[in-house]
Amino acid sequence: MPRKKKQYIQLKIQLRDEHPPVWRRVVVPRHFALNQLHAVIQIAFGWENSHLYQFWATQNKKTFYVPQIDSDFYANQKPTQGTEAVRLLEKSNLIYEYDFGESWEHLIHLEKVLGPADLNGEQAPFCLTGRGAGKQEDSRGEADNDATPFDKAAINTRLHAAFPTEMAMPDDYQYDQAPIWSTDSAARQLQNDPKLMDALLAGKTIVQDGDNPPEIKNPQPARTTKSAHAAKAAMLSDKVVAQAVEELSMTANDRTLHSVTVLNRAIHLGTITNAQLVTIAKRIINDQLLHYHIQGERIADGIVRMSVGRVVRHLLMRDDQQPFLPAPVRTALFNEITDAAIQETNVVYFQGDVSGVAAALNTYGVMLYHPDYPAFANAADVTQNESAVVLQVLAHIEGAFNSGEIDAMANIFYALAETGQMAPPNLTTHLKLVSSALELNVKRAPADDLLPRIRQRMWENVLALLDIALRDFRAYRSTQQYVHGLVKQRLANTLAIDGDIKI
Repeated sequence: MPRKKKQYIQLKIQLRDEHPPVWRRVVVPRHFALNQLHAVIQIAFGWENSHLYQFWATQNKKTFYVPQIDSDFYANQKPTQGTEAVRLLEKSNLIYEYDFGESWEHLIHLEKVLGPADLNGEQAPFCLTGRGAGKQEDSRGEADNDATPFDKAAINTRLHAAFPTEMAMPDDYQYDQAPIWSTDSAARQLQNDPKLMDALLAGKTIVQDGDNPPEIKNPQPARTTKSAHAAKAAMLSDKVVAQAVEELSMTANDRTLHSVTVLNRAIHLGTITNAQLVTIAKRIINDQLLHYHIQGERIADGIVRMSVGRVVRHLLMRDDQQPFLPAPVRTALFNEITDAAIQETNVVYFQGDVSGVAAALNTYGVMLYHPDYPAFANAADVTQNESAVVLQVLAHIEGAFNSGEIDAMANIFYALAETGQMAPPNLTTHLKLVSSALELNVKRAPADDLLPRIRQRMWENVLALLDIALRDFRAYRSTQQYVHGLVKQRLANTLAIDGDIKI
């Protein structure tokens, strides 16, 4: 059979919401993956590849294509590596978002499919034309933020240097790429299916079509050694682990967030040793990274604590499945988590933003699901009392919850019921303790002090969630009835107040 001729795609990529317009027209191989297209966009627009990125289709924002799968991000995610851009562009336009803080969005439109003769001898990828100067990094909102003016020759010089061959992937634009599996679904099964790991080490390839189970394919013999080497190289070295942990304690930047992703992905995929995991846990405990500048007010420091919390949650989930933490280390980590939840004060007052309080409570909630909790040296310590933790958290609040704190707080009591760690009468007692304490604070507060009332209202929202969640647990019927009574009373009080919002 005759070989299929090579094909290329011509794309127009425009930076959204910029006037005058800023756009580039480029030609890339038809089978270009999204991570390769990322590199082309970076070069074409003069970006410095110093921030994270993601793609999504304009007709389907439920699926995000990312360089690394983030298990803490609940949207559907697929890897950019191995995902051909043309398969998505044939159905709709794409959005490429660069720098999640500044949110530079690029609209990508497939203009035409080309053959080799249409390239006039030019090596793809290359830039055909464009308009407008690129933008400076971290300059969103500034009046004068133009960077280097459009220079087609300079762009193509950089593209040819970065892509010595058409289908190359420049090392400078790699984001800790996954080993050799072709989809995230197959990768997730790697740690639970020894056959997949054996296949990788034997130089075979794992492919997956849609939701079907991953299949093991035999590659060309020449690729066997390379594939086996790639699979073995997937294990993180001690140097990489040490560097990633060191970057956790730095002021929040993209290197900090990148290190979190590297560690969490390694834990998730099993490409990190138990000895390395214990070292990470000890470093977090000894340096009190969950408490990083916890008394300060800088949001950046709160982001560092939240980043460390993400790693801790993954450590606990891994230790739950395959215990590796020595008992003293696990106990010390439990204590650190509890103290951090009590001391955390960072709250962000912008809708949708994550706060330090929510992150600390989420970590606390994961701890409650661990089979060895509680394992404290002094179980009678008041800091291990869940109601005391909640009261301490509420005492720090100086504004309305809006960043996930309500969900995280309700999850603490839900976890106690789901795991059966607290009997129904005791759980009811804890809820009554919080409600009574907050009601007493409202009665004692001066009329012009709104904070006690704000805290009480936030707690009522927590109870509203619990009212729904506890209906699934027959054993906790009495607790749910108590909570339901409080919610009904709140509704009655709200409706009785003239001018208040009707629920």
